[in-house]
Formats: sequence, structure tokens, C-alpha cells
Amino acid sequence: MKIETSREALLGGLNTVSGAVLSGNVAPIWQNVLFEVKDNVLTIIAANQETQIKTTCEVKSDKEFSVTVAAAKLRDILNKIAPQTVIKMEFSKEKVKLSAAKSVFNLAVLSASDFTFLSGGETKRKTLPAISAKNLLRALRYVQYASAQQSHRMSLNGVLLDMAADGVWLVATDGHRMALEKLSENTEKKETQTILPRKSAAELARNLSALDEGEPVEVDYNERTVRFNTSSFELISNLIDEKFPDYREVVPRNNDKTVKIEREELRASLERVSVMGERKATVILNLSAGNLQVSCTGREKDMGSDSIVVEYKGENMEIGFNVSFLLDMLKEVGENVLTMKISEPSASVLFAAADEKCHFRYVVMPIRL
Repeated sequence: MKIETSREALLGGLNTVSGAVLSGNVAPIWQNVLFEVKDNVLTIIAANQETQIKTTCEVKSDKEFSVTVAAAKLRDILNKIAPQTVIKMEFSKEKVKLSAAKSVFNLAVLSASDFTFLSGGETKRKTLPAISAKNLLRALRYVQYASAQQSHRMSLNGVLLDMAADGVWLVATDGHRMALEKLSENTEKKETQTILPRKSAAELARNLSALDEGEPVEVDYNERTVRFNTSSFELISNLIDEKFPDYREVVPRNNDKTVKIEREELRASLERVSVMGERKATVILNLSAGNLQVSCTGREKDMGSDSIVVEYKGENMEIGFNVSFLLDMLKEVGENVLTMKISEPSASVLFAAADEKCHFRYVVMPIRL
């Protein structure tokens, strides 16, 4: 059983599925990828208990077969081989011999029968309206940083895909902040919610970033899994089986004081002063007519401050924030001008795009000073 392909094709395929490969103290099969060869096409699949990713590449082969190979070791080898090198692999029941120019490697293999696929569920799947890779990637980037990493409330450890009457929304929250963005119109008018785990959302965004902007993404789901399918890869993920908080009730409606800010100026100012503290340091925003002063004090009472010009005509106000909560949002959102809507220093603050055609919203709780 033999295949021949380019280093770039094989390494590219392994990189695509790598996010579903487990490492550390797990069974060897979870550290392997499945190779399926048929009609001179190599299908590469990686799977764990939460996510499964599949891609393909062209090869020359002498027969059809399936086998699993250690993913990390194979990637390490290919990363150290010169570009444009032809890769030849000869498989037996116990090992694979990899030849590349003058280099030869022997790797252990495991039977394809030991590989465990992620179950897609047996019930009929529903389909989302057509989405482009550009729009899906944009929406994911606009919200996924706001999800929790290890909350005991499992619904917060992911990204909500909400098929609502007014459109398809992506929403993420960790209980202290919340980001939401409209993905598309809900043309089918079927209302339902699914929660994509945080890691699956990150892997989806990583692979979408390599696609052409206009590439269509097919999305279908049932009560157990969601599947994203493109011409380059397929990602299937289990869903978090919990109820997501009523996010629409969290969005402030009566914040009557509006500040208009250049996003990049605010980001740069926060990064300058935050060197005086740590990642979770408190940054203080002092608002006055036409001006925003940004300051941060470190543990040793070191202090840095900066000022930027803003559009604001209200009363003087002082508000404290976890600086990372602001920087996470400012680094991912691409809108040039943002509005910050405030009611009082102790109440939640609403950030939005100044362009009313953009549906992005970011709600963050201030820190009591």
C-alpha cells in the first residue's frame, strides 16, 4: 500500500485537522489521524469526544486502504523537510515507511478499525440559510473572545447560534461581558438555538481564515451536533446541551449618554497605559466634554495616563473596567468608529458600531471604584 504526494499537500491537510488531535495522557488512537485512500484522493480525519475535522488532498496510490498515523510526529517530520519535496509513504500492518529526498522515517501505525468517529446523531438535520466564509469568520471573531473558558455553567463555555425571527445571531458571554453579532437573515423563519463549544468555534474560525472570502459554507444541525461543510474541510461538533441565558434582556436600553470613539485610538491608548498593570488590571476612563483620559495604576503604585479626543457632551464621569475586557473586543472588531453608551458608572456599558448598518453589540460590566 503506497501513496505519493507533495510535502505541501500532506502538511496542509494535517494542519487543517490538527485542532481535533488530542495530546498528553490519552489513548494513542486519539493522537492519530485516519488516512483513507480511494481513487487517488487521501481523506484525512481527526476526531475527539467534541470535534471532528475532515479534509482531502490528491495523491498517487496503488490501491484503496485505511490506516491511522501519529499526527504530531508526522507533522514534525514534514515541517523539517524542505519545501516542494515529494513524499512517498509505504504502509504495512505495523508501520509506515516515509521517504523524502534522502531522508527515511519509520512510524508506527494503528488499525483504522480502532478509530472512533464523532456521532452525528440519527435524527433529521435542519439547514441554515447560505453563509459565506467571510461573514461567518467575521461574526465568530466579533463574539468568541467573550465566551467563558471553564465556567461551571456549561452554556457559557461556547458560542450561541441563535436562529431567531429577526435573523441568525452569534452570541457569547462569560457572565461579565457579552458580545453579539448578526450573521444573516433567517429566511426559513424557524426559531431554534444551539451552543457550539468554545474550542470548536476557535477551530472553525482558524480554518475559515484560510478560505476565499466568497467560499460558501453549508451548515446543518440536529439536537446533538452541528456540521460546517466547505470545499476544503468539514467540521462536525457536538453541541452543549444546556439553555443559554436570555441575552436580549442583558442589552441595555436606557443608556442615554453617548461617546463616539475612534476604535484604533482607544485600543492604542489602553495598550500604552496597561503596561503599568497586568492583564486583568483595572483601567479608569475619565470622561469630560470632548476628552477621554485613560489611566492605569500598578501594584507598586506606578501609574500611566493618556488622553484622546472623543465626541462627548455630557457630564464628567469616571468608570473602571477590566482592561482585558476592552482590549479583547477592540482587537477583534473591525469597525473604525464605535459608540459607548452609558447610564451611570456602576451600570453595564454598551459598545456598538457607529455605523447603524452594523448589528454588533458588546455589553460589559464596569468595576466599582
